[in-house]
Amino acid sequence: MMIEMVTKVNQRSFNWIQEVERNDFFPESIIEWKEKLPNYIITFFENQHQQSNIDSFKIFPKENIQENIKEFFSKTNLAFLDDNAIDIPEDNKKKVNYLLRIGKYFDRIKDIDTILETKYVITNDNFLKIILILKRLYSGLPVIIFGETGCGKTRLINYIFIDLFAKSKNTHILNINGGTTENDINKFIREKIQKTNNNNNNLEIAIFDEFNTASKKCISLIKQIIFERIFEGKQIPKQIQFIGIANPLRKQNKSNKNKNDEYLLDEGLIYEYDENTDELKRIRESIYRVHSIPDSFFDYIYDFGNLEENIEKEYLQQMIQKQFQDSWGFTEKEINKIIDIYKHLLFKSHHFTKDKSIDKKSSISLRDANRALEIWSFLMNFKLTINLFLNSKHQNYLQETKSEQEERKAKIIISIILSIFISYVCKFSKTKRKEFYEYILKEIENYIPEYLKTLEKGIDFPNNSEEFSKRINEYQQELFNKIDKDEKLKEKAIAPNEILIENLLLIFICIQNKIN
Repeated sequence: MMIEMVTKVNQRSFNWIQEVERNDFFPESIIEWKEKLPNYIITFFENQHQQSNIDSFKIFPKENIQENIKEFFSKTNLAFLDDNAIDIPEDNKKKVNYLLRIGKYFDRIKDIDTILETKYVITNDNFLKIILILKRLYSGLPVIIFGETGCGKTRLINYIFIDLFAKSKNTHILNINGGTTENDINKFIREKIQKTNNNNNNLEIAIFDEFNTASKKCISLIKQIIFERIFEGKQIPKQIQFIGIANPLRKQNKSNKNKNDEYLLDEGLIYEYDENTDELKRIRESIYRVHSIPDSFFDYIYDFGNLEENIEKEYLQQMIQKQFQDSWGFTEKEINKIIDIYKHLLFKSHHFTKDKSIDKKSSISLRDANRALEIWSFLMNFKLTINLFLNSKHQNYLQETKSEQEERKAKIIISIILSIFISYVCKFSKTKRKEFYEYILKEIENYIPEYLKTLEKGIDFPNNSEEFSKRINEYQQELFNKIDKDEKLKEKAIAPNEILIENLLLIFICIQNKIN
C-alpha cells in the first residue's frame, strides 16, 4: 500500500515536471486547496514522551473519503477516527485555544484576550490551513504557499507569527521583488544564522514573500537554502525553518488576451528584454510578473488557489461582524439586518468586478472588502457623510429633533454605499461605472427598502445611474470645497475638474485611514 502511494506521488511530480518543461507556466494539474479538502477527514498524529496523541476533525462525511485513503486505514481504524473526531469549533476563542496548543513549541507573549482583539477572522478554512502549516514546521518541513493575489497568504503568516504567537523578533520576512539581489538574500540568511548561534534553543522563522518575482538566479539561491539547507558551503542550523510565498505563473485567458491585446503589450516595465525574446512573450502572456520555479518546489506546495463563493461569504460575514462590535444603540435584530445588507452588497460588488475584469481569479480580493470596512468606519465618524442621499426634509428633521439615533440609522447605510463606491467603483471606466450603478441600485431596491422604512423621513436614494453619479459628484465637490476653502488651487490656475476632485477625495480618505 505504501509503495503504491509513493508511486502515485512520484508519478504526480513527474507529470508536473513535464508540464513545466512544456510551457514554463504553473502546472494546471496541481490540486488546489479547495479541490483537495472535500475528500479527506483531517487527522493529525503526535508523539509526546512516548504517548501518541491523535487529533481528528470531522470535515466531511466519511463516505466521501477517497478509496486509496480508505485502504490505508483499516475499517476499524477509520471508524475509530470518525468516532473520536471532533467538530471544528465555531467559537473563535476555542479555535485560538486549539491553535495555541498545536503551536506549543512556539513562545507566546500575548494572552488569549489580546489575540482575540485582532481584526483577523478565523474561518474553518484558515483554521485548518494554520494547523497544517504549524504541523509542517514542527516536522522540519518547508512550507511553500501558492495562491492568487489577495487570497490571504501573507496575512495568514503574519497572523500566525505576529498576532497568534507574537514572537516577531524570531520571525523575519524578506519582501522580495524584481529588484531583489542575491546579496540581499545572503544578508538576510546571515543575520538569521547569527541569531541562531546566539540563541541555540529558539526556533527562527525565515519567510520569503513573493519569492518568484525575483530573478532566476535568486530563485535558485532560495531553492538551495530551503531544500538543500546549504548556505555558503555550510549546513543551515536546524532551528531555522523556511516559508515561501508566491503567486502562480499563470497565462492570461485567451479570449480576454485577444480582446485586450493592445493593453497587454504596453502594460508594465518589460522593455528591458529584446522585442523578439521568448521572455518578453512569456511575461506578456502571464497574469503576474513572476518567473517559473524549479520543480523541487512542487512536492511542498500548498496551492491556496482563490476563494470559493461560500468561503468568501463566510470571510465577509465575520469581517463585518468584527467591525460592527459596537452596536451604536441598535437592537440585535437591527444590527444583524445591517450586517446582512453590507455582506450582500460587498459580495455583489465582488461578483460584478470579477465579471467585468480581464482575469476573474486575480481581479478582486478580500483586501478590497477590508478597505471598504476601514473606509466605512471612518465615514461613520465623518461629519460630511450625512449629507449624501439625504433629502432636505430629512436634514431639517434631524436639525429640529437632534435625534442621534435617527442620524445614526441614516449615516450607517450612507456610509456603506459610499465605502463601496470608493473601494470598487473608482476602479472602473465611465461606461462600467454606469453599469455598476444600475447593478447596485437593483440590489439596493431589493435589500434596503425594508430598512429605510424604519427612518422617520426616509432617505432620498437616486432612481437611476445618472442621478447616482450626480450625487456622488456633488458630494465630492462639497468635500473639495472644504479642503480648498481658501481657493489656493484657483490662485494657481488649476481647474478643479471631475478627475482631480475624485483623486483628492481618494487621497484624503487614504491618508486619513493610512491606506496604501
